[in-house]
Amino acid sequence: MKRTELESAMARLEKEILPPQLAMLSSNKEQLRNAGFDVFCEFVKMLASSIRLRYAEMIEVLDFQQIASLEQIVFWAFVASNLNSVLYPSYPYIFALGCADDDKEFSFTISTRKLIESYHHIIPLTAIPILYGENREDLPRGDLNSVKLIRDPADFFDLIY
Repeated sequence: MKRTELESAMARLEKEILPPQLAMLSSNKEQLRNAGFDVFCEFVKMLASSIRLRYAEMIEVLDFQQIASLEQIVFWAFVASNLNSVLYPSYPYIFALGCADDDKEFSFTISTRKLIESYHHIIPLTAIPILYGENREDLPRGDLNSVKLIRDPADFFDLIY
């Protein structure tokens, strides 16, 4: 996909697909906060799956995996940023991208905000933390090597074009 096509697709994602999902998260965020991390993760997996399927339909691919991996990173960055925008700074969980040494691929993940506690008071709500660790399974629980912040998902365009 050309940069202009990807930018257009992200604009459509934010305008057409994300609003009802963001509303659902917003209306349930207090219940999810009280239910705990595992329940929050299950809810968000359902939400992310729905977003991913609707996006694949929108760009007319049969399988999300047909999308180039760098374009998937941009997609998940925009999803994470928009989902984070619904949460308030003291909310215990945060959406991020994760990259594990065992596969070197970025993926959408959920983490506890305390992992980036030293940053959270200066992070814009739409920022995307990138969590680096040895194993993908360990990222959400905090077994990290480092954390980097991308302040705006549009910055990912510059990384791949």
